[in-house]
Amino acid sequence: MAHASLGCVWVLSRRGEPEAILTSPAGATTTNLAFLSAVEAGQRRKVFVTESETGTILFADLDEAGLGA
Repeated sequence: MAHASLGCVWVLSRRGEPEAILTSPAGATTTNLAFLSAVEAGQRRKVFVTESETGTILFADLDEAGLGA
């Protein structure tokens, strides 16, 4: 879940419980998320984050795929 004024993304469990916080290194306006599932075995999943204050697209590797991925 992207938080548009704290500059972070909260990684939630399937139950909606916070598991991790990804902090933007660019700015404080994280707005949109997109997930890329692993293409090959052993490859990590990625989350892409729009940071609109600086116009930056950020990404992070995740152990789990996003919901619906």
